[in-house]
Amino acid sequence: MMIMPSVHTIHSMPNVDSSAFDAAEYSEIFHRASVIVSATTTEIALPRHWTPLSIKCAFGGEETYIADNAVYAVSDANFLIFNAEKLYSSFIQSPSPVESYTISFSEEDEARALRAMTSSDCMLLDNPDVPNTTVRIRCIERLYEHDSLISPLLRHIRSSITSPASPDASAVHEQICELLRRIILLQSAESQRIHTISAAKPSTRLELYTRLHRAKDFIHSCYAQPLRLEDAADVACMCPHHFLRSFRTLFRQTPHQYLMARRIDVAKTLLQNTELPVHEICLNVGYDDESSFGKLFRKHTQLPPERFRLAHNR
Repeated sequence: MMIMPSVHTIHSMPNVDSSAFDAAEYSEIFHRASVIVSATTTEIALPRHWTPLSIKCAFGGEETYIADNAVYAVSDANFLIFNAEKLYSSFIQSPSPVESYTISFSEEDEARALRAMTSSDCMLLDNPDVPNTTVRIRCIERLYEHDSLISPLLRHIRSSITSPASPDASAVHEQICELLRRIILLQSAESQRIHTISAAKPSTRLELYTRLHRAKDFIHSCYAQPLRLEDAADVACMCPHHFLRSFRTLFRQTPHQYLMARRIDVAKTLLQNTELPVHEICLNVGYDDESSFGKLFRKHTQLPPERFRLAHNR
């Protein structure tokens, strides 16, 4: 573990099963400073624990997060944001190494960023050192596809802390402060999307948007399971008919259509990047019948799986 003035970096997963592991001491690190975790493993299961405001990535595979009744599979294609005080568990189980990469923000950094974005220059000049740590950044907790706003800075910070040369502590802290500013901008854009929902009350629009994304992330993460409409509706805490109508309105497709597209996307990736036989890929994406899978795949790609592999194999 390397300690920086306002940032800690951790390059190994905690051994929570060891008698020497002190959960309170480990948690205290996240109270004192912003923390960057960049650790690689093939298998780990972390029990339910607390987090500050944090942004979570995975490279080279998947890390699955479970919070309340929601499931989030974080991979090379996306990142996850959790608000402060969130309780969650997570696990990695992979045949090849997966890098778990998380940036957690201290209360002070979070408060200063929010104040700088929401206060006038006059107020900031008169009271430059009075952050209110009781006021928090509130994000929509969901999977976000990698983008041009957040992701370049995530990769830059990752490069800074994993380079052979010792990272510049001040530069890394500046990048973390800038990342907080961009998270606030991202949530501003989310607010604009929430306003497009037709519900009358702002609180209803926010709740509906949050619940529908939670269910969408559940489908995205659990695509290999035999999911029913009722399963996704339960995650959203909505009746199936209301959920179906609301999901189709927000995402321009039904939950089943989204599930089919997700399974085909995973199958395409496996065909391009692995040597797994088609029948194994079929099982991996949730189908028992290879013939039905082949017809669905051809409908989406205009090619049967074997010819798709020949055309796109890397």
